[in-house]
Amino acid sequence: MIDQLQNEVREYDQLKSGEFEMPVIERLDQIAPFVVKLRIARGISQTELAKRLGVSKQVVSRSEEEDYQSVSLTRLQEILDAIGIATQIHLGA
Repeated sequence: MIDQLQNEVREYDQLKSGEFEMPVIERLDQIAPFVVKLRIARGISQTELAKRLGVSKQVVSRSEEEDYQSVSLTRLQEILDAIGIATQIHLGA
C-alpha cells in the first residue's frame, strides 16, 4: 500500500510539472481516465474547470471521482476544449 501511495505521489508530481505524454487511444471509452491527468498537467484546478464549463466544482469533482465514465461524448468534448486539448478523430474499418 505504501508503494502504491508513493507511486501516486510521484505521478502527481510529474503531472504538476507538466510531464504527461498522451498515449495513443484506440477507442473512445479509453479517453475518460486521462481527463483528470490532462487537467492537472495543464495546471487547471477543479474550480477553474468548473468555471470554464459553467458548472459547480462539485459537478467536476463528482465526474472525476467516476473517471468521467458517465459523461456524454458531447460533454467530454466540451471538457477537453475547456482544458485546451485538441482532438482528432480517425475512424477506420
